[in-house]
Amino acid sequence: MSSKNSFADLVRDWEGLLEACADNAELLAGVEFARRPLVQIVKQVKVLKAMQTMTEDSRRETARHLAEACEAGREAARRLRGFVKFRLGTRSERLAQFGVAPLRSRQRRRSARAARNAVCKVAVVS
Repeated sequence: MSSKNSFADLVRDWEGLLEACADNAELLAGVEFARRPLVQIVKQVKVLKAMQTMTEDSRRETARHLAEACEAGREAARRLRGFVKFRLGTRSERLAQFGVAPLRSRQRRRSARAARNAVCKVAVVS
């Protein structure tokens, strides 16, 4: 998964993850212990961001607190995604809803000879 660097992308990602958990609550029994910290961090980060834009005096300190909260949120999101992956399985297509790529089997590569034969058959049939 690509890293989210902007504040808006980060919060949007977390809110999408929380929404996906709410949508799939029946499949994710016991997810509350992993979801609750992320909910609290999202609220905290929004408050800190609002404080950062309002007060110029303590901007550095607020920025430091905001960076710490964002890192805690990233960790909480990783844990929540790990729980979802555990509950749904690593191959479930529902993982995409949570921003996790499911494991898929690789496509078998056709040998050069088989590919050449397929092209020749198409040319002969046409």
